[in-house]
Amino acid sequence: MRSFHGLFSVPFFLLLVSFAVIAAVFCLFPGLDLWCSALFYDGRWLYSPDGTFVKALRIVAVCIPALLIGILFLKCCLDLILKRSSFKVSVKCLYYLLFIALIGVIFTIKFFLKLFFNRARPFQIQEFGGSMDFNALFDINDVYLLDSSFSSTHVACAFFLIALAFIINNKVWKKIIVVSTVAIGSIVGFSRIASGMHFLSDVLFSGLFICAISYLSYLIFYSDARIARGKEAFRGNFSKAKRILRRGGARNRDS
Repeated sequence: MRSFHGLFSVPFFLLLVSFAVIAAVFCLFPGLDLWCSALFYDGRWLYSPDGTFVKALRIVAVCIPALLIGILFLKCCLDLILKRSSFKVSVKCLYYLLFIALIGVIFTIKFFLKLFFNRARPFQIQEFGGSMDFNALFDINDVYLLDSSFSSTHVACAFFLIALAFIINNKVWKKIIVVSTVAIGSIVGFSRIASGMHFLSDVLFSGLFICAISYLSYLIFYSDARIARGKEAFRGNFSKAKRILRRGGARNRDS
């Protein structure tokens, strides 16, 4: 089955289902966020936000988009200097990653969602020693917060790696990238929850947002290649059908 040939494809369907299921679970059971955070709080959080472990993971998460974009930028410069034929391909990929970083990580998560919902972080609410009220998922807080909880920028940066999975054709490397992305994103998400910086829903939706934006960006930037692959698949299936019909006709004449 070819998975990346249109908006209503397998990845898009899985993302929609994931969004719907997770949103429904947290809307029906808003206390799930409190329960999960309480597992890591006993008068103090399991990890200090300023501890070495959490700081190291924050640096790793932020470095993922910067490293990918930086490497691709250097490749574009090298291709231009050496006048390689792959220059246009490299530039297109660079634009693709920059688009996801700007629209997905910075605009959608870092600014829009945080400024719109103003959700208090776990360490700020009364249940965990703070002074603010708990806001369930999608509840809009009237109190303005400069850097609110929903959703997690660091988890979004960790899931940025998933963008490569949509443009790499090698199935083995595609699986490696997906598994690595989920692993890194889960570790970073765990550290954010265990240090009282984010709720479970913040972490889950950050990953889903970046996956969705990466896939939509793929459709925007690689629509020509996607259509070409679709035509190629159609021609292959059409030729196969013609061969089957010819064989059937030959058998009928022989009989």
